[in-house]
Amino acid sequence: MATSIQPVSAPAKLAPHELRAWRGLLRAHAALTKALDAELEAAHGLPLSSYEVLLHLNETSGEAMRMCDLATSVILSRSGLTRLVDRLEREGLVERRSCPQDARGSYAVLTDLGRERLRAQGDELRRLIRRADAVVTEYLDAEVELVVGVDEGTAATRTAAALATAPDDHGLPAALSRRELEVLALLGKGASNAQIAAQLVISEETAKTHVKRILRKLGAANRLEAATMWLRAKAER
Repeated sequence: MATSIQPVSAPAKLAPHELRAWRGLLRAHAALTKALDAELEAAHGLPLSSYEVLLHLNETSGEAMRMCDLATSVILSRSGLTRLVDRLEREGLVERRSCPQDARGSYAVLTDLGRERLRAQGDELRRLIRRADAVVTEYLDAEVELVVGVDEGTAATRTAAALATAPDDHGLPAALSRRELEVLALLGKGASNAQIAAQLVISEETAKTHVKRILRKLGAANRLEAATMWLRAKAER
């Protein structure tokens, strides 16, 4: 008896605003990765992928990880990680050690030189991490705007451009994104969440979320304290 084959239904198409948001996500991710990679390469001669490997090893007990586990952690194929560790090993930043429990396995181990490289550039790494946090926040703003029709290329470009913004020119923590600085400036004028939302053309819930992030990043107890910090920073420029 012949078995009937049920037709497979075509996947539902994305709505235009969903497609814009998806494309914006891909553009923003690519722009952010490219900008961070270029900055690290220019400053220290090591790409972002190399720093990620060193950081994972540094944070692991014994400063060693099995190659298969390390590949999963840094989201690389095993062959891709092998090539990367080969380069780091040639530079003396990482070494390989055999795995006692598995003759076919091996560990990647952070060397003294690799540890010193991370320690010497700790301030730079912390600055980049804070900048990355600001850029991710900027992307979240862009994602909201993409849903209401902002061009994805423009939003992604603006997201990556946050990396190029001088982190300390406003006298406030570098982790504040450009949008958060705009919200904080309005807080300094005594604006409510509804007024902030209307001024920046965002939802009131998004404005509320921004205010919460600002209070957390500034360590402020309330809106008034955050506004006072903004006015003080503005007066000291």
